[in-house]
Amino acid sequence: VGSEMCKRQALVHVHPGDVHEGRIAEAQARNRHRPQLTFLQADVRATGLPENAFDYVWSQYVFEYLPDRQVALAELIRVTRPGGRVVVSDIDGLGFQNWPFPEHLRQGTQRIVEALEARGFDLYVGRKMFSDFRRAGLKDVRVHLVPFYMAPGAAETRLLRDWETRFEALAPVAVPAFGSPEAYRAHCEGFLSMLADPEGLKYAVTLVTEGTKT
Repeated sequence: VGSEMCKRQALVHVHPGDVHEGRIAEAQARNRHRPQLTFLQADVRATGLPENAFDYVWSQYVFEYLPDRQVALAELIRVTRPGGRVVVSDIDGLGFQNWPFPEHLRQGTQRIVEALEARGFDLYVGRKMFSDFRRAGLKDVRVHLVPFYMAPGAAETRLLRDWETRFEALAPVAVPAFGSPEAYRAHCEGFLSMLADPEGLKYAVTLVTEGTKT
């Protein structure tokens, strides 16, 4: 996002942030030619940035991981100047928009969701941001629905690899929910086969919520 903003407006100054040191280092290496980008390693719930400092504050695919998302939203609002825009882009129901969706795969996917929820992850956070924005006092709140992915027919290799990577990352949480590595592996293989089915439709959405600080 920061890179795109720099491309479109030469005078803009952007402060991208992430909590992980490795991601910050990678971003710095990729953007050495953009001096208007200043990277910050910080927690979105306590950035340490000055109050009323930014015209536009954006968070993407972060709030799903935050059980205390209202604290993070309050911090985004704090650093936004009056009249500035706050934007949160996040998933909503990832993995459930499939047809046909065999019942055993739906139930297995729900097991994963419940295991993640026990650790504070919210698969449906996207739909909750509109109410959060309104309660936080933001005005002119709008919501945009954009595709996360769309696979009519057999999914492309890139999407299959993305889900393979996701399943690998989820294994420490998901395997206990299935009772054994073999049961979890069978679910993952079945889900990937569903994605590769040329007769099915698979899609996921991102909800982008924006509001103005008064």
